Amino acid sequence: MIDLQEQVQLEELERDALAELANIGVSRAAANLREMVGQQVLLSVPAVAIVTRDHAAQIVADQANGGLVAVQQAFAGDFSGRVLLIFPETNSLELVRAVTGGELPLEDIIDLEQEALAETGNIILNGCLATIANILQRTLRVSLPEIIRGEIEAYGAGLEDKPEIVALSKADAVPEKEMAKKAKAVAKVAGAKPLVLSAVSGQGMQDALRQIAKEVVRSRTKGKEPKREVAGWRP
Repeated sequence: MIDLQEQVQLEELERDALAELANIGVSRAAANLREMVGQQVLLSVPAVAIVTRDHAAQIVADQANGGLVAVQQAFAGDFSGRVLLIFPETNSLELVRAVTGGELPLEDIIDLEQEALAETGNIILNGCLATIANILQRTLRVSLPEIIRGEIEAYGAGLEDKPEIVALSKADAVPEKEMAKKAKAVAKVAGAKPLVLSAVSGQGMQDALRQIAKEVVRSRTKGKEPKREVAGWRP
């Protein structure tokens, strides 16, 4: 296993310089976010660490409780790399709500989530990168923002490649018209019509069992060649 700490040796002064660059860039990004949401944004002291990609992913996963959402942008020029804005998935809709003024209904926020997250990340990350580039007097080319969701992929072992059944639960506790709006909003995001379930009334449970059974059969027969009938032997 390659030890990047041994390959890349930084003096204390160099680490301090990188940390200060990051601090200035992130402070600019925080100022942009503060202007967008109209609230104070608090920052922790930045730290510099040289790690592998897998180690970096593990550090993020260890600090997360549930799914993660990231806005990613690549940059190139005299130096190149990728920068990510990462936050818990449970907070993504709240961020969109704050950016859009907090007055939109839930279904509209869900509709706008992808675009709003991408644009928010674009403003914050560009603010950070532009500040660093200006300090160093270098030109950077930045890609369009990309949304990454990491809950399923984080578990690994091919789980992200397995079939997915989308469902909305507790249908008995939500008015029918409101549930229909939520189902429509979820379908737009997930790309599939969700099942509407209620363990109390039994609504949708049979449909869920049928879909699960269908996927089980499909997975067991996947890759298997159909049996061929062999003609009986004749003299």
